[in-house]
Amino acid sequence: MQESNVPQSNYGKARDLKAYAKAVSFLHGRGIATLAQLQDTVSGIKKHYRDTNKRIKQAEKQLHERKELVDQSEKYLEYRPVYVKYKQTKPRKQEEYYSQHTAELILYQTAERYLKEHLGNNRQLNLKGWKKEIAILNAEKNRLYDKVYEMKAEVQEAETIQKCVEQTMQTEPTKVQIKRRNMEL
Repeated sequence: MQESNVPQSNYGKARDLKAYAKAVSFLHGRGIATLAQLQDTVSGIKKHYRDTNKRIKQAEKQLHERKELVDQSEKYLEYRPVYVKYKQTKPRKQEEYYSQHTAELILYQTAERYLKEHLGNNRQLNLKGWKKEIAILNAEKNRLYDKVYEMKAEVQEAETIQKCVEQTMQTEPTKVQIKRRNMEL
């Protein structure tokens, strides 16, 4: 009677030996001696991975906000002269001017509204500062993505090793039980 996790072929045995060697190397390299330490290490690695993902999402959110501020500020500055001219136009010619420049005026008003909502009392446009922030946030996001790709492999390796160790610990009692049963027969 063979157990389900015992390899059937030499290839399976070699694969399992490689997995066990990798597990031993991982455990030894991190100074792990107990199952509890392994579980703590794996949960720490997963927590660090999740935290890095959260930081990526925060950076992406800030990046989106800054890009939107830059975009709306540029529209505001670009279409402000059209709006000023519209306001200076005599009332009887305003309607005609509005119909000729509807898109520009709508874009200006939308940008103005957005900036009032997001800048509050500080109505200063800081395009250079925001563009610099965008560059910094892009670099940070790219660095975090590189880090998370590495961590993903580490998480998978740690989970595989944890599974391997847990299987090893589960199979040992079963082997002893099988020997006992064979002795009883």
